[in-house]
Amino acid sequence: MSTNTMQEKIAENKKLREQIVKEISVIKQTGKLKYGIKNAIRHICKIYKEEEEEEKRAKVIIVAQNIPKEEGAKLRYLCALGNIPIVEFPGDAKELGEVCGRPHIVSVIVVLAVGSSSIMNLGKIPGL
Repeated sequence: MSTNTMQEKIAENKKLREQIVKEISVIKQTGKLKYGIKNAIRHICKIYKEEEEEEKRAKVIIVAQNIPKEEGAKLRYLCALGNIPIVEFPGDAKELGEVCGRPHIVSVIVVLAVGSSSIMNLGKIPGL
């Protein structure tokens, strides 16, 4: 890989990271978030009564780069089945925790309400 494409990739990751950080702060103010793999699985899979379904169903999942392989594969599979987009955060769980203002690592963020954020534009629905 040439230096030019490597620099372009680094710049692209930095831009994506800045967009995700901005969108997370908007969601924290105007939407609703949950943290953790268990919450992600719960809000992707759980079936609620019809009137509660939209409030409690995951709209988008944000995952850190260093999520354990098995857990990442499970989330991608469930999101593919549920047509829920995944946003890949270009950083590790410690950095994602810092972005969220949490004093610990955060490997997964579940967005239950996007608020006035445009995070949905950054996500991709994984294929089976």
